[in-house]
Amino acid sequence: MTSLINPAESPERQNGKLIKISQALMRKVAQNTEQSGFAYHQFERAALLETEVQQRTLELERPEPQDDPVTAGCHTNLRVSVTVGA
Repeated sequence: MTSLINPAESPERQNGKLIKISQALMRKVAQNTEQSGFAYHQFERAALLETEVQQRTLELERPEPQDDPVTAGCHTNLRVSVTVGA
């Protein structure tokens, strides 16, 4: 394995290289964390949407009261007449 730091270089040069390497590694970790956070957010949103779709599907599959043969005769229209007197 090749060393990234040459022991023959000055300590200042070695430190500069080490700082540059550590900064690059920190950027990479931060980037991966942001991407995994975004991926988790997308997964979570998909799960919530799936639940919402299931609930709405169940609501749509329920028969409307006028379509239900058991309760069809229970619904009547009431007509109210008002007489205005003098």
